[in-house]
Amino acid sequence: MKKFGTFESSEELNKAAEGLLQEGDLKSLKELAKENGIPGGMVTGFIEGKGPFSDPVTAAIGKLETELAEFDETAKGYMSRLVEYLTSKCEKEKFAEEVMKKDRTLKNFEKMWLKEAKSRVKVRKGQQVVCMTEPEVFQEARRFFGKGRYPWKKQK
Repeated sequence: MKKFGTFESSEELNKAAEGLLQEGDLKSLKELAKENGIPGGMVTGFIEGKGPFSDPVTAAIGKLETELAEFDETAKGYMSRLVEYLTSKCEKEKFAEEVMKKDRTLKNFEKMWLKEAKSRVKVRKGQQVVCMTEPEVFQEARRFFGKGRYPWKKQK
């Protein structure tokens, strides 16, 4: 459970950080950074007045990395490849801003991904097989995180 909650944008995150800095609550400011995956160097620069607490790209990547840490070791294996891919897409600030939306979480995407996989189960030679390629999953993740579209649904 997050002490500071979930932020819809890097601007919201920065406002929370500014409030803590104005109160002189550096301990909570550092907790906010850790909870949101903000690097220590950015926090130090922010405290010293040299830059923002976060930017859209850093906030989005931090969000993805902290969400990944919540998965068990088995799930981390396959989710880490997805996070690497999404992180590369976060280089575009617009995509990073979309990743920050509260409903765009790795857990939500995983639920949709597993639901789709179950719908595709085929039995071959007595074993269950799901035909779903990594590029297909990545494409659907890009649609979900970047545009908020429900994965694997035909779009109008």
